[in-house]
Amino acid sequence: PPTGQQCNVDPYKRIDCGYIGISPFDCEGKGCCFKGGQALEGVPDCFYGDKTYRDWYLFGHGHSYTDALKDFTKVSGKIPIPPRFAFGIYYSRYWAYSDFGDMVSSVYLMFYILLALLRIILGDCR
Repeated sequence: PPTGQQCNVDPYKRIDCGYIGISPFDCEGKGCCFKGGQALEGVPDCFYGDKTYRDWYLFGHGHSYTDALKDFTKVSGKIPIPPRFAFGIYYSRYWAYSDFGDMVSSVYLMFYILLALLRIILGDCR
């Protein structure tokens, strides 16, 4: 963990290193500073010290996306996939949305034309 000198960072210039509710043990285990119990809004309790470094990775694979994902999972670990039920119900459609709307509007149009013709024919019969 960083020394006390490295943890003297202005509260409003702190860069968050943990998550809400992180313990001092877990925070310092990540190599970060912990100063909890401060009631300042937007100020993290677990933060990077003044001299703390962060790793940066650059994956240059061109258009080989599968190789890039494989190398990324080597560094970050396996990515969990949510269970299928988390995605909700899936309805399959075999036509575009506009096709159905066009069909309904054309049926209504034919219905009104037929109704007008029937009124003309029945009106003439009386």
